[in-house]
Amino acid sequence: MLIFATMYTLVTIHLGVVLASLYMHRYMIHRQYNVNPYVESIMKFGYWFLFETVSKEFIVQHRKHHEFSDSTVDPHSPRFGYWSLLKCCLIPGFFRSYKIELSEFDYNRYGGSIKPSFIDRYPRLGVSLFLALTVSIFGWYGIIIWLVHLFAVNFLTIATITVFGHAHGYKNVNLNDYTTNLMPIGILCVGEELHNNHHYDSKRCNFALKQNEFDLGFQYLRVLNKLNLIQFK
Repeated sequence: MLIFATMYTLVTIHLGVVLASLYMHRYMIHRQYNVNPYVESIMKFGYWFLFETVSKEFIVQHRKHHEFSDSTVDPHSPRFGYWSLLKCCLIPGFFRSYKIELSEFDYNRYGGSIKPSFIDRYPRLGVSLFLALTVSIFGWYGIIIWLVHLFAVNFLTIATITVFGHAHGYKNVNLNDYTTNLMPIGILCVGEELHNNHHYDSKRCNFALKQNEFDLGFQYLRVLNKLNLIQFK
């Protein structure tokens, strides 16, 4: 049972990270590729079930962040409060409400085309169902597995994208911000480690720029593209 519980935890964490990168970050925020509507629905449900919904507020502030990265109007730059932002990013959305000051102009400029769906009205229901499933399999130990899953996915995605990728690592491109690549091999965070590369060209599906760099998320997208489930732009 211990081996099964460990495998279950690792697989669900990886799926959560994959969906956060491929669906939430690369598709919903940056629209790096086109996707079959049925596949989009599956990805959306999976992200909702394993992590949270992609709120319009999060999309708007992240797009604004790219335009004004690490400036005084950047909605989430760690340069103006590293530890407070990290604390916020480490807490899963299930346990807090994501609030940030955005104007009506911001919503119109960065999120005018975003329309919420049915499941967006119930942002905590998905992970609650995931908790119920996990407890039904592992008993009360499932609560521990569920908590490890939520905090691990948050650490490997939101904290990596928002905080670590602006403070630690190396640069390939000197931009007007503090973005960095955490490491050249993007496996654990499926490519989100290459944040400086991503800020250099946010519409590029492959976050790897140099031959010694590797973006696992892009390899998954290549498979989906070969299966005609998505189309690169």
